[in-house]
Amino acid sequence: MTNPSMQRMNRILNDAVYKSGLRFVISKGWAGLGLQSESSNVMVVNNVSHSKLFPKMSAIVHHGGAGTTLTAARAGKPQIIVPHMIDQYYWGERVCQLKFRTSSD
Repeated sequence: MTNPSMQRMNRILNDAVYKSGLRFVISKGWAGLGLQSESSNVMVVNNVSHSKLFPKMSAIVHHGGAGTTLTAARAGKPQIIVPHMIDQYYWGERVCQLKFRTSSD
């Protein structure tokens, strides 16, 4: 996703990396993220196949586009959607509804 405040987004990502101690794969994507992390826990990638990458992840945080949401669901991984516009809010709500569904529903 494009982002009008790339610097802010990079700060948020840096904080997440620093505070969590987790490993991250960050896609530069259309936003052109230029995360400069000295952490060995971060891999910044350009173009990558989501269908090949997502099954290797523990969790997926993404913008909530229909294709990305579907690919994360197919990978069977937990996903957190951070919507920016249009249908992304729908997909975020839909994933949230499905997450809390029980077998008796």
